[in-house]
Amino acid sequence: MLTPGDEDDLLKDIEEGIQIAMDWEGYSSDSIDPIKVNKLAHFAIQDLGVPVTYGWYKYGPAPVFDTSTARIEATPESEIKASEESRLPDPGDELYSPEEYAYYFTRDCTHFDRILQTPTKEYLIEFYEDHAPSPYGSLYKQSVQVQVILDNIKEDNQWHAEAEDYSKSLSHELTELHRELLKVEALSEVFNTYSEYSKLLKRVIAEASDKNDLTPVQERFIKKVVNLFYSDVWKYAALLISKNTVHLSPGKNDDKLLNAIDGNLQTLRGDIDDEINSLRGQAVARNLYTEYSRDGPDDGPQREKCETTNQNVEPWTKATADSITTKLAVRTDEVDR
Repeated sequence: MLTPGDEDDLLKDIEEGIQIAMDWEGYSSDSIDPIKVNKLAHFAIQDLGVPVTYGWYKYGPAPVFDTSTARIEATPESEIKASEESRLPDPGDELYSPEEYAYYFTRDCTHFDRILQTPTKEYLIEFYEDHAPSPYGSLYKQSVQVQVILDNIKEDNQWHAEAEDYSKSLSHELTELHRELLKVEALSEVFNTYSEYSKLLKRVIAEASDKNDLTPVQERFIKKVVNLFYSDVWKYAALLISKNTVHLSPGKNDDKLLNAIDGNLQTLRGDIDDEINSLRGQAVARNLYTEYSRDGPDDGPQREKCETTNQNVEPWTKATADSITTKLAVRTDEVDR
């Protein structure tokens, strides 16, 4: 049986195959990012039966975990050492070389051009519709709607000029994500944590929208609250999804990966609620969270406020929809893990 290190070598062969294929087809480094690398690797592994162990994670299947930290670029085959041989000894001729992966991507993988030519978050919607395992498809698609708004708040320094629209849109999409979470019983331990975080984020953005201007300290703090979605809240759900989808991969190191996932979950469970409570206190200090005597649970699916109904916020089905979302560029702020 292959070791996790052996599987990493197979993934490096796939990555180099992507680089060679990009060079052959004339794609620049702007066409690729870690999320797209994972999708291409996923298709190669599934189509060719490459024995790599992985689960679905923050942005779907995540076989390329710690094997690559550098941005992948188109690379001539002549610059890839031993491109005609796999990194692992292959007496049975069962493994693929970087060159063979490049041929797979350019000749047999019907998704290659679509992935490289489509903005990442837009492609994710298509990918989840066609490939997400049950019961996670709608949940993943809705997570994209939330992520695109959060990406813009993080990256667009002018977002506050339309803060009221952002607040309404974000409140609606967070509530929809809450609704999708509640449909997946396997994620039940995340429900309360998500509810508390959603309430905090909605309140912070709503109160920011009531202010004529934000101080630099407030702007920095808002990004901190947004970042918690990726670093902790969505990660919490993603780890549980990963734990439940490892068996879908053709690799044989399920037990080792599951142990690693359990370790990450144990750490997160011990920290995440404290982090949310700490941010709530900081929000009060930053004048971005007014405490009321009757503060209750998140105004989620059962208590969605009237300002976020479909009369005011049209739910969008693609990451390139109207209003705020037409301005949203592809922002992949972290490696897809």
